[in-house]
Amino acid sequence: TMLLNPMSTEFSAAFIGRLVITLITKAGNFLGDQIDLLLKAVISKMQLVESLNVIMSLVMIFAHLFLIQMDAVMNFLSSVPGPTGQPAMNFVFSNWLSRQHLFYGTYERKVSVMALCKIFEYGVTTQDQRLMQVTIKDLVEVPGAGGKVRTRSQTGNTQQWVSIPIMVKIFKLLINELSNLREFKDAVNNTLEQSDDEGSDEEVQHEEPP
Repeated sequence: TMLLNPMSTEFSAAFIGRLVITLITKAGNFLGDQIDLLLKAVISKMQLVESLNVIMSLVMIFAHLFLIQMDAVMNFLSSVPGPTGQPAMNFVFSNWLSRQHLFYGTYERKVSVMALCKIFEYGVTTQDQRLMQVTIKDLVEVPGAGGKVRTRSQTGNTQQWVSIPIMVKIFKLLINELSNLREFKDAVNNTLEQSDDEGSDEEVQHEEPP
């Protein structure tokens, strides 16, 4: 609670994510209502921070909970009000999904992507209206806006912020993550092939007679 105090510097919560996750995982049965108070403190802290690593640390708490306690965290986020009066679910997902493409670190990216996969599967199979009704701002391409004739460069730069269903945003993020994984895999394979080719060239040079 001291680390999450809104009056403290935001960097006091830079590593709070794993601490809270460990606390809930190891001692959750003994915390009772203190868990709700702890998560409310996390949401309050999230309102005041701007640094990516701190936001990421706070988001990881909810991402981990979605993986291990889907029903409980859904009930909590849909019943607790956020800073704008809407359910806290809107606020948490807005902070999470708008920054997902910026997340770094093997642990953080793995947990967040796994959580998004599980949330997407849950939404598709249950059609839970608490989730279906959540929208998020997203920057999208608007072809032929205003009916005006545009050059090719102008057409490519036509974008505007719109509200889209959270399931659509999650799907787009997962497709982006899959694309990044494929690019990484292709880059690794190309590097290995180049290394093999260089190794073969060296062997051929060694076999040539003097």
